[in-house]
Amino acid sequence: MGVTSPRTSSSRGSRVRLVKQDRLLTRKQLGNLRGLIVNAATEERYYWALVRFFAFEESHGEHFTQDVYTLDAGVADYVCFLWENGDPRHWGEDTISSMCKRVPSLKGCFPSAWQLITAWQRHELPVRATPISTSVLLAMCGLAIEWGDMSLMLTLAVSFHCILRTAESYNVRMADLQLTQADTAVLSLPLTKSGQRFNVKESVTITDPYLVAALVRFSRDKEPGDLLYAEGARSFRSSFGALVRALDLPRHARYMPYSIRRGAATADFRMHGLLSRTTVRGRWKHERTCRIYINEALLELGEIQFSQKSQSLIDFYSAKAQTWLANQFV
Repeated sequence: MGVTSPRTSSSRGSRVRLVKQDRLLTRKQLGNLRGLIVNAATEERYYWALVRFFAFEESHGEHFTQDVYTLDAGVADYVCFLWENGDPRHWGEDTISSMCKRVPSLKGCFPSAWQLITAWQRHELPVRATPISTSVLLAMCGLAIEWGDMSLMLTLAVSFHCILRTAESYNVRMADLQLTQADTAVLSLPLTKSGQRFNVKESVTITDPYLVAALVRFSRDKEPGDLLYAEGARSFRSSFGALVRALDLPRHARYMPYSIRRGAATADFRMHGLLSRTTVRGRWKHERTCRIYINEALLELGEIQFSQKSQSLIDFYSAKAQTWLANQFV
């Protein structure tokens, strides 16, 4: 009693070694732990933020980095310089964030600089992408069908239905789509903004049976590793611009790929009137952020005026898309 047999002890030791080997292999693939604090794209952005700041420091013959007190004052001066030079606000934000990531003890050491950033945010509202209505999105899908570009059409439809961010739209792989049920599907999103931050895999349910049927048909000759939109980010943005021009949408409006997410959130909220539900589906951290999206988009959608030509094109191609989707059940 209480004695462990040599065989049991040996097998347990083998399992422990196997688990350790798996961990070592996984960690080797992931790389250095310090390099996982921020992703590669953010790391590059932070690098150039520091390059710009050090160039500013050198051009003014100053050494702001000699201690934390002069550093805060120097970054504050740099933020003012960016404002006066017409540069984007995120350059200043990236500079502070980059310093805090590299030297964590600097966190909380930039009160003056952050105060200026806050004033900037309050007085210069960002120029947002014009939200896209459901009818315009459908018209884009109809036009993509006429062009014979089913990949573009489905990417637009999935992006709008699932309230995707732009980068998420053209990174969807066939393996991310669980098309196992007749009228619903699940889209896994392994590379989302919040998913990377908290190391969780997010997902969105596709509840439109017509869209699910279209995706099932499209996936029949695809491999799991294939992208839903295989042409890449540049082509997606270029094709989106071509759709905007083809539909003769107002030139003064700022239609861009992010317009899909802004319009999709508004359409989703209008459908059921539950802010919390749209917040979860759009994967925002706070309802306040989602509310800002929706309130501003509602105002902008009400102000958009389409020409007679544009409205005719929207009506024609949106009807074409609806007919095509309905025929996917045939």
